[in-house]
Amino acid sequence: MSPVDHSGTGGLGRTLRIFLFRGPGPDFSERDRALLTLLRPHLHEAYLDAERRRHPAPRLTPRQWQLLHLLAAGHTNLQIARRLGVSEGTVRKHLENAYRRLQVSNRMDAVTRAFPEGVVRCPPESSRSA
Repeated sequence: MSPVDHSGTGGLGRTLRIFLFRGPGPDFSERDRALLTLLRPHLHEAYLDAERRRHPAPRLTPRQWQLLHLLAAGHTNLQIARRLGVSEGTVRKHLENAYRRLQVSNRMDAVTRAFPEGVVRCPPESSRSA
């Protein structure tokens, strides 16, 4: 396994190639398992980097992101409206626009598309009035 950076920036142009071959023979040794345990977080990060490049973060407004965070936390449209001090119809319209940008048709798909890694945190108090 060897990352190759052709651009000199460590970012774009970086290539990571991994080839794993396992032939017939005995099961993995303790040493093999220990090595894979050490490599696992790095391989996972490489996978997530590739996924981010294939499916970049959707372009949403700060308000749409805010609503999606609240959706992901399990709030209903009415709860979101009360929390943000807007009408339920306004929440519905913001979500419709977010769905269109995300190219989805329902809440579950919107949350899954907006947060592919499943890491969802509600925005801090200061951004709720944005």
